[in-house]
Amino acid sequence: MVKEPISIEIIGMGNVSAVLSGPDQPGDSNKTGVIIAHGAANDMNNSLIVAVADSLAAAGYTTLRFNFPYKEKGKKSPDTEPTLIRTWQCAVTHLLNNERFPVDRVVAAGKSMGGRIASQMVAADQMAVEALIFLGYPLHAPGRTDKLRDSHLYEIKKRMLFFAGTRDPLCNI
Repeated sequence: MVKEPISIEIIGMGNVSAVLSGPDQPGDSNKTGVIIAHGAANDMNNSLIVAVADSLAAAGYTTLRFNFPYKEKGKKSPDTEPTLIRTWQCAVTHLLNNERFPVDRVVAAGKSMGGRIASQMVAADQMAVEALIFLGYPLHAPGRTDKLRDSHLYEIKKRMLFFAGTRDPLCNI
């Protein structure tokens, strides 16, 4: 498996760090790329995100994990939704235009906030992907099981795979 630290330009906002990974021989890569976004309280080096990206790359998928601008700047509070959306869009463009591991299809994956933003974008036709993977979907705010964040999910016509833990304070199953 090859891991290449890269930089992605976020139009009008500078660059963010990212890691592009794939099989040792680029020709061994299938044509599906998986982009993995982090959650609000972590970054692209979160152990779960790294493990998923590395496992997928070892299995022949091109993976791209990236930071949102607020993490790049060392801030704790997430960026505004338009900035998160622009960052996702630039990551997709970067993956589709990369020459190291050419891809034809993109799957968007995200931990918590990263997945929620991707799903909102897909529901609003702001991002074209083949499928969505959620590594812990933030179904509600902590302790607010009465106010769900799911209405847009019913508008998505793409395949979605949800992973949820039994102790997740943002997803009371």
